[in-house]
Amino acid sequence: MKKVQQLFPDNAYGVDVSKYQGKVNWPQLREQIDFVFVKATEGVNTTDTYFLYNWQQAKRHGITRGAYHFFHGHISGSAQAQHLINTVGKYHEEDLPLVVDVESARTTRFVSPKEYTKQLQAFIDHVKRKTGDEPIIYTNYYFWQSFLKKVHMFFQAMIFG
Repeated sequence: MKKVQQLFPDNAYGVDVSKYQGKVNWPQLREQIDFVFVKATEGVNTTDTYFLYNWQQAKRHGITRGAYHFFHGHISGSAQAQHLINTVGKYHEEDLPLVVDVESARTTRFVSPKEYTKQLQAFIDHVKRKTGDEPIIYTNYYFWQSFLKKVHMFFQAMIFG
């Protein structure tokens, strides 16, 4: 988190982009944001079809960027982390830490909170081992309250979207 705080000591505004936004107008977006999180992966087999394009365009337009993974708690956290790392490729010093997106009830229906958090911790540990940085946990208030609140180990890493 120190890296993010060093880049943005005051308030900063960012967005996340994925295939759901279609073709992004990067020159226009550049005028409105300080950073972008680009969806890279989901689970262990899915790569966002716009990832490479969005990833390259963010860099081309000088936007501070980070890549994110949509997490599923019933799948190996280490395997999901490796899928993200393989997809992003070389980790650049100027990029934001990798992000794990944990915000959907549909990703919890097959797993207990205990197993979910075990796999999330495995994801975090794997990313830290491979990149040297802890990933940012991206969630929303409802998901935090209903699913992760009792798991205090994640509290310091939370960013609410």
